[in-house]
Order: sequence, then C-alpha cells, then structure tokens
Amino acid sequence: MNPQLAFLLNKSLDYLRESNLDAAEPLLLQALSIESNNPDVLRFLGIIYAQRKDYTQALKYLEAAIKINPQNGIAHSNIGNLLFELGQLEDALISYDTAIALNPTYAEAWSNKGNALYELQRYEEALGHHDRAIALNPSYAEAWSNKGLVLNHLKDFENALAHHDKAISLRPMSAKAWINKGMAYSELEQHEDALTLYDHALILNPDFAEAWTNKGNVVFALGHLDESIEHHQHAIQLKPNYAQAWYNLGISYCALKRHQECIAAYDQAIRLKSDYAMAYWNKSLVELTIGDFRNGWQNFEARAFIKINPLKSSYNSIPRLQNLLDVKGKKILIWSEQGLGDSIQFCRYIPELVKLGANVTFVTPLTLAVLMESLSEKIQIISECHNLSDFAFQAPLMSLPLIFKTELASIPNSNAYLGANLTKKKMWAEKLAQHHLLRVGLVWNGGFRPEQPEMWAINERRNIPLEIIARLQHLTNIEFYSLQKGDPAESELEQNKSNIWPTNNLFNCVPELEDFSDTAALISNLDLVISVDTSTAHLAAALGKPTWILNRYDTCWRWLEDRADSPWYKSVRLYRQKNSGEWGEVLEQVERDLKILAQKHDQDI
Repeated sequence: MNPQLAFLLNKSLDYLRESNLDAAEPLLLQALSIESNNPDVLRFLGIIYAQRKDYTQALKYLEAAIKINPQNGIAHSNIGNLLFELGQLEDALISYDTAIALNPTYAEAWSNKGNALYELQRYEEALGHHDRAIALNPSYAEAWSNKGLVLNHLKDFENALAHHDKAISLRPMSAKAWINKGMAYSELEQHEDALTLYDHALILNPDFAEAWTNKGNVVFALGHLDESIEHHQHAIQLKPNYAQAWYNLGISYCALKRHQECIAAYDQAIRLKSDYAMAYWNKSLVELTIGDFRNGWQNFEARAFIKINPLKSSYNSIPRLQNLLDVKGKKILIWSEQGLGDSIQFCRYIPELVKLGANVTFVTPLTLAVLMESLSEKIQIISECHNLSDFAFQAPLMSLPLIFKTELASIPNSNAYLGANLTKKKMWAEKLAQHHLLRVGLVWNGGFRPEQPEMWAINERRNIPLEIIARLQHLTNIEFYSLQKGDPAESELEQNKSNIWPTNNLFNCVPELEDFSDTAALISNLDLVISVDTSTAHLAAALGKPTWILNRYDTCWRWLEDRADSPWYKSVRLYRQKNSGEWGEVLEQVERDLKILAQKHDQDI
C-alpha cells in the first residue's frame, strides 16, 4: 500500500474512534484522491455520512466498497447498521447474516444483529446473539452493554446491572455504557442513582444528546418538569433530528398542560420518524383532551402498533368493521381492550350498534361479564370466543368512537346505561337498612400494575395517600364505604385503619365484592361515590350514581380541560388539582360540598 495512503487511513481511523468526524473526513478525501477504489476509504466515508444521518451518501459509499470487495463482511455489517437506523430492521438482518456468513467470528456483526432482534421484540434471540459476540470477544464492551439493555427489558435487573458493570469495567470512558446502566436504574425507579450515572456520562461527553434527554426523563420522574424541558431542548440543539428527544419533550409539555407546544413536539417526532406509533398515540390523547375528536380518534388507532403494549387480537381473521354502512342484520364481534374502566366507559356504543340492526356479541373480561348483561338483552356477552366463522365483522371496543364519528356533541350519554343485578341489589339494601346517614363510597388509589411500568408515574400522580384522604373521617353525619380494591392500598387499609382512620364511620365492604356486578349492587345502595380516576368511578357514573372524581393536575384525556362536568357522564362532577401533586385544596372543596350534601340529606329524611 502507498505509504501516504496508509498514513491517512490510520490517522483517519484514530479520529473515527474518537468520533471526530470533521477531522477524519478531509484525510479520507485526500486518500480517495490517491486511490479512488480503495474499499476501506470508501467504507470509512460511508460510516461518517451514516453518523451524520446523510443515509443516501452513506449508502453510496458503502455499496461502492462492497462492489469492489463483496467478501468484506465489515462493510455488509455497516450497511446493516445504516438500515437499522432507517428502521428497515428485516433488511438489516439480511445484511448482518451476510456479514456473519462471510466472517463467522465477527463479533460486532453478531451483536449488531442482536440489536436489530431486540428492536423486533425477539428478545431471546437477541440474548443469544449478544452471548455469541461475547464468546467470540470477551472484551467487547458494547456486546456486554447491549445484552444488558435486553435484560433491562426482560426485567432481569440484577443480571442487567452486572452486564452494564462489566461493560463499564472494559470501557470506563464509554458514555454510552454509563447511560445504559442509568436506564436500568430508571426502570427500577431509582431515579437519583440514574441521575448520577447520566451526569457521569455527560462529564465524559458533554455533547451526548442521548444523555441529556435521558437526564430530562429522570428529572421529570423526580417532579422537576421545567428542568426536564430544558434538558430535552438541549438534546435537540445537539441533535436536531433526534426523534426520541422531541417525543420526550412532548411528554414534559403535556404534564404542564402546554398542549399546543406538546402537539408541535410530537409532530416533529413524527416528521423525523414516520412510523413513530407512540408519538401518534400520545398526540391523540392530547387532541382528545382539548376536544379535537376528529383528529384524536383517528390518531388513537396508533395504539395497535405500540411496541410496549400493542393492541393484540385473536380475531384478525374476521374483517375489521370500518363504518356503519352495512351493519344491519350482520353478526358483529366487539372485544374489550385496555383497562376495565375503558370497557365500562365505551360499552355504551354497543347498544347503538344494536339500534342499527346489528347482531352483536361482546367479548369482555370475566369480572365484567355479569355486569355487562345489563347493557341489553339483545347483546350476547361472553368472556371467550372460539367460533369465529359466523361473524361478518369485528372491532376493538375503543375503535367504536371513530367508527361512529364521535364529536363532543354526539357522545351517547344517557344517564344510566348499566344496571345492578336486582337480587344482589336487594341483598345490599337489607344489609344497609339500619344505616340512615349519607352513604358515600370511597376509592383513593387505582392500584399497582406491575406489568405496566409505563403507567407507574401516572398512577403515582393519580393516587391519593390514605393518610390524606383520611381527613374526611372528621365529617359528621356521613358513613363511608371503602370500595378500594387492589394492593397495596387495600392491604394498607386493613393493616393501618386503626391508626390512620380510627373513627368508626368507614366500613370495608371489599371482601364481599367478587366481581363488578357485586360492586354495582353495593353502589346502587349508596348516595354518592367519591373516587380517583378508576374503573369504580366509571362504574358508578355508568349506573347513573352521583360521582365525584378527584382528578390529577395533568388529567386523563377523557375528562377534557378545565371542566367540572363531563360529556361522558351526566352524574359526574370533577374536582381538579390546581397544582401538580397538591390534593389539599381539592379535599377542602370536597369537605365543603359534603357538609352541604349531608345537611340536605338529614333534612330530607
């Protein structure tokens, strides 16, 4: 090799290892003028343009390198990395397989393929490929770190942290390795520890956009919303085409109810990544919150493509119901999705299908099945469906608002569209016959969902600690009935009632409630239900029972903006936080209104 060419290649490679692209490029162009068909020079230039996100130019150089030397497995792996960045994961796998076939001992190709498999949610295969890379090169820090990320996702945090530590021991100056370990601590909600690791990564590389946006996420979790916006914006300044940072920025804006800025951030994320399902989904929630139902319901369909919790159906062999033009006389399968409260809120659409002449079967969770029988005797209620051959159409329940082209003014909102089982209702009437004070059902916690870590932060903002809701115990002429199901809140009440709520005006009825039909029967014998945003609140409202919902500052989309009432339920009254995390003023207003209601109840007896 020409000595000058060799010097330029070695020097440019040193700069590439330091991620100093601007210093490497002129050396490579000079090398190209010496030998225009050198595959290594062409490949290095391809890497530079790929890192600059100029994928067209990168592909041009990499394909030229492969044309000159088709047996260069490294170049095939480089093209795989480029396709990975473009989101063409299946094509990336082909390139990685070619690289591995040409060079079975090429550890980087094995680990790169593992990254693509991870993105395709083929986690066990991803682990195997990273293990192969580590076996080939035990000092390959990136493979240890990449395997740690897969273990993060699989919730095997002990092993994940061990792999991240191994990566850091091999490459202590790798900011990426420190970030990946921080992500494990973020998943564990050990946010202060995660923050320390992100800060260390930024000491190593102050211009690392991923570290800044991850830091933004963790300070968001710690409640520093304005600071989180600053960090995401800094990440974007460093890397304007960073779709994830724009998405994270949207989340921070949303928590502060800066809705138009939030939508703009999600739009930018979508422009940069057209298949960004989570951005479409979160954008839909903001649109629905501000009453833009036309766009909101359409974007709401993106939930079908969300990787962390996709809309899975066993009914795809049945044609999807798209509109209402051809439903008369047709047998249609509607199936529950998402939470129990969602099923209760949106089952109101099923009788509307019946009114159009459809023959509807509704697949709903077993705990709701008896309750849902009160919708209409013309609707078949089942908890499992095995015979699919008779159905003309199917649809997930929460697509019905789109199919019905629902606007604010056209929400089906009859006062009560569900009813209690008469036998169970009578049983509770007899049990409570001697209780003549104002009867108030109470729910202060939505429960813990271990399988939905993405909901933990929202749940924390939604729930009210028992010791705070317990201030209501001092109100006179009121009897409270705990409707609180689900741990840890249910166990906490059982263990700590004597200390936190020592008065004898709170009755725990939950041990007698097996399914929602039991809860409905009890609620039908109460005067009022006070609840945070839970399925029990939806149940009470669907029964037409006066329902006061204690609503977090950043509100669920279904309660819209700045309203005390709800177009979804005529009997609902909303008590909203004025500042995030502050329940004191909310409960003060509830106390005032309860006193008035109790006085009126006494007068009416």
